[in-house]
Amino acid sequence: MAVKKFKPIKFPQDEQAHSSIIEWWYFNGHLLGEDGKKYAFMDCLFKADSKKVKIPFLKSLPTKEVYFAHHVLSDIGNQKSYKKIDPLCLISKDSFKKNLLFIN
Repeated sequence: MAVKKFKPIKFPQDEQAHSSIIEWWYFNGHLLGEDGKKYAFMDCLFKADSKKVKIPFLKSLPTKEVYFAHHVLSDIGNQKSYKKIDPLCLISKDSFKKNLLFIN
C-alpha cells in the first residue's frame, strides 16, 4: 500500500481562497452574553466558480466567482436556533489579502 505524503500546512496562504470549483470556510464558537446567557454560532462562507458548477443561474452571472453564506445562532438556555442564508456576499479584491478575513 502506497503511503500518501501531505504537504505541511502554510498559513496564511492555506486558509485563503484557492482555484477549486467549490470551497468553504467554517467559523464556529461559543459566546457568553453580558447577562450570562450562553450562545453558540456557526458561520459558513462558500465560494463557487460560477462557470464550472452545474447551476444554470450561476453561469449567467457576469462574475467568475460567487460567494454565499449560511449562519446559525443557537440560544443554549432557551434551546432555540436562528438561521439565516445570505445568497450573495460582497467580497472586495483584498478580502483574502488582509490579516483577517474581511467580508461585507
